[in-house]
Amino acid sequence: MKAISSDVDESVDEIGIVDGEDAKNNQKKNIMLQAQLAKIFNGSVTHLRHHLPMVAHALGGADGDVGLVQLVNVEVEKRAVALLREFCKDRDLANLCARGEYVSTQIEDRFIAGDAGSLFSLFGHNEDGDNNKSSSSSAHATGDVRLVDDCGFSSELGEVAELDALLDESALVLQYTEAYERFIRHAAEEVAKARAHRNRLEQKTKTQEEKSTDEIEIIARYTELNEIVAEIGGNYSGLERTLMMGNMQRAFINGTSSDSRNYTELASISASPTHGVGSKALQTSLVEETFYAAQRSTLRAFATGHTGTACAAANFCADAIGRVLLEVLSKRAEECAAALKPGKGLLAGQGGLSKQALAALSTVGIQATKGGETSDLKRKQVEDGIARACAAFNDMEIAVTYTRQLETQFQNEVENGFPAGDLTEQLAMCIKSLGLIADDLDAASKQSIDGLSQQILPRVRAIVNDAVGQENTGAAAMGSVTVGVMSNSNTVSSVRMNYDLDDEAYELSQAGDGYLSRMCSALDDLLNPIRTHLSPRLSDAVMIAAVGGAAKRIEAAIRKCRFTALGSLSLDADVRQFIAYTKERLAFPQYSSKSGLYTACLPIARLSQISMLMNVADLDDVADIMRRAKGSWDLHAEDSKTFLNLRVDFESKKVNALAMTTFEFNNNLHFGVILHFDHLFLSVASQTVIGLNEGFCPKKSQSYGITHLNQCNDGRNITLASQTAIGLNEGF
Repeated sequence: MKAISSDVDESVDEIGIVDGEDAKNNQKKNIMLQAQLAKIFNGSVTHLRHHLPMVAHALGGADGDVGLVQLVNVEVEKRAVALLREFCKDRDLANLCARGEYVSTQIEDRFIAGDAGSLFSLFGHNEDGDNNKSSSSSAHATGDVRLVDDCGFSSELGEVAELDALLDESALVLQYTEAYERFIRHAAEEVAKARAHRNRLEQKTKTQEEKSTDEIEIIARYTELNEIVAEIGGNYSGLERTLMMGNMQRAFINGTSSDSRNYTELASISASPTHGVGSKALQTSLVEETFYAAQRSTLRAFATGHTGTACAAANFCADAIGRVLLEVLSKRAEECAAALKPGKGLLAGQGGLSKQALAALSTVGIQATKGGETSDLKRKQVEDGIARACAAFNDMEIAVTYTRQLETQFQNEVENGFPAGDLTEQLAMCIKSLGLIADDLDAASKQSIDGLSQQILPRVRAIVNDAVGQENTGAAAMGSVTVGVMSNSNTVSSVRMNYDLDDEAYELSQAGDGYLSRMCSALDDLLNPIRTHLSPRLSDAVMIAAVGGAAKRIEAAIRKCRFTALGSLSLDADVRQFIAYTKERLAFPQYSSKSGLYTACLPIARLSQISMLMNVADLDDVADIMRRAKGSWDLHAEDSKTFLNLRVDFESKKVNALAMTTFEFNNNLHFGVILHFDHLFLSVASQTVIGLNEGFCPKKSQSYGITHLNQCNDGRNITLASQTAIGLNEGF
């Protein structure tokens, strides 16, 4: 025992116990404490490595190796536990952790609570776009976060650097104790294996009771050292969370400040050469700084090697990203979407930029200058405001990418730094929650872009109304508008939608730009300012929403027109031009094919089908067109009949004789049936087309709720996927 104590204390005596004047210097005292722990643990390792082989060889039969490991562990625990308790007392970890928990709660409430209001107004911007004269607003404008309200962080915990230094000390203490814990338990396992091997070699015969007493526990499953380490680890992880939340708060303040240094070019996502998409995209420092804080705090906890502490840190990291950061990014995106609203925000409306655009600058941290509203400085400020507003949406996409990268990095740390076991598996499950959070961020990003699209769509509809000749009041008549016809004053009237064309009108329509060219030009004027400042993926999402809204408006206008055969050809040319325009402005290659574009934007697919339907030479061709669509036909039966009736050369009686009916299944699939002449064509959503001869003659006005129909003269069956209620009129 004396030899063990001497080896353990040998180096400690060289350092000495810190007291007297040295106790007043906390930094020096904790350095000494860490050195003492290191010497104690290293002394125990040296003693076991030197003496354990000899003791196992000479006294193994008497369990001398077991006794040696137990004695060393007792001596180490006695000294280490005393030092660790002194560390907790001197640093007042429990009280500090309680205060940190209060600060963390205040920060969360600040950014998550529903009454938090605008993030920019939180830090001193008023509704008029002018900064308050308080120190808080001036600090926000200059980016000096030390003067901004920090939810009591400084008053409760002191400077960030001091808390960071304390956490470094605590992490080092935990790392030392975890390293010793792994060593001593590994030594105990090896001794137990050697002891079992000796027993097998001796081939002793023992009763069941003797065998049970022969199995001994070398080191208790839960020791006093484990208890004090768990206490330190709990306080450490709580303070680590507080530091992370404090650093995230600083990142939020910087990200919403007016300092242009917090805005940088979007680096992680390359811009597309398509019409400058993403060429001027920006991102803020908010996401970069937030993920740096989360990464640094979590990796420091992982470095301790203590699985329980690492699990807590991983959960805190996931919670901070999944709740606080997600809420902040969503609020910023919502505010910036409102700031971009055409006519009332930074995007030009029908009358250009309004005075409200200057007020919207405050939403993105820009103080509008006094003076002429049409000056170059004003235009430059508006452009900068659009770029900053779009940066809020880019930040959400960057956050998705960073979250997935963080998950991969943490998984690699676990694989390389933690032993296999149940606790390590639990830690891996904690890290996997980041994948779900990345999905939540991605969903929030799509929702924010949808919100931006909803702000833009009213202006898109107004552009289409003006182009096609439908005033916002709804008073204009579609079919009465001429195309490129000279008036009595020798001026060219507005080119608007008209497909009731004779030969002369058709030639005039082909000679110049039609309504669609003006519409596309106006859409470019509206969308280009934001498409150049959004990442390619987000830009495509906005573009698809805009052209989808325009396509719906065009379809509504088409329903009010009359069509000649030449007018149908003109419609086909216009639809092709619109599809080509859309493809040219989408960055991702999957939209270069018609199938990819139609899948992403159903209204454009419907326009294409309307054009195909209107260009049939004879009603006999309708069924062939629908059959060739192979299940991708989106127009319902009634819609198809409505559009065919717009052709002046088709008799309504013959169109209506197509007797279109809709079959509705319990699984919400819709089947269009067209009976024309002596053939029945069934167009099925699962891309199946069945042609039946005239032998299919069920009774009139009868409903069938069956799975098999056996009504054909030649005995063939139609098998439907689900129970169907089929209503058949006398026309059948």
